[in-house]
Amino acid sequence: GIETIRELRQRRPTLPIIAISGGGSLNKTDLLALARRFGADQTLEKPFDGKDLVRAVASLLGAA
Repeated sequence: GIETIRELRQRRPTLPIIAISGGGSLNKTDLLALARRFGADQTLEKPFDGKDLVRAVASLLGAA
């Protein structure tokens, strides 16, 4: 995930990115903070409500 964010930022710097994590070797909060540090515009922690995803997308598209 983090490598993908880094690659996307290099290739398409203005592309909106939403990072989603349910955890892993680090806890969810650490992974999402790292995702933001590397360029994610929004983050969502699993499990999340569909309304949260819609809000994040709307925010990135300027509809919120």
